[in-house]
Amino acid sequence: MTRTTLALLGVGLFLVSCLVPPRVYLHSPRPRIPPPVMYVAPPPIVVAAPPPVEVAPAMAPHEDAHWFQPDDYLIRGASQCGTTIGKLIQPASPATKGEAQFFSTVKGTEVWSKSFWPTRPATPADLQLGALVFCAPDHRLLPSKQVARTHGWAPGRIVDTSDLYKGAISFKSDTGCCCGEVYSCPVGALRVPL
Repeated sequence: MTRTTLALLGVGLFLVSCLVPPRVYLHSPRPRIPPPVMYVAPPPIVVAAPPPVEVAPAMAPHEDAHWFQPDDYLIRGASQCGTTIGKLIQPASPATKGEAQFFSTVKGTEVWSKSFWPTRPATPADLQLGALVFCAPDHRLLPSKQVARTHGWAPGRIVDTSDLYKGAISFKSDTGCCCGEVYSCPVGALRVPL
């Protein structure tokens, strides 16, 4: 075979290959499968906790709702505005001219007083016009035992009960520095004499 024949034969094969349709594979190559997708869990749903409810600390078994103990008295000294908690040291007698001696839990000293009352938390039946009441410090519900036991309680007489449906009464102070002033006080912050 000559060169020319081989050249013609090559051109012919080239032309034939252009006219022949492409091969069809009976077993086509595997389709390309994408790599597996990793499942990523969504971030956990974080629900904010509700704000804490302010609850007064629990009272000891021997304390009432205002953190008073059975042997606590509300006392008023000669130069004192309001009343504070005192512990009875010596009861009143004719020999002491009707004065009793107390240990003041506020001052940390002994105090003589003619004005003292054992008290308890007020009940709805106690809330009558003219009744003597003692209102918690700042004329509001007590936030803590420390406030209840170290701040003054305002004594006075109930002058208005028209806001009882709102949980409050009005009282007129009968202490020296605030004498004659009318204040509103929540029912839950009132004490009455025994």
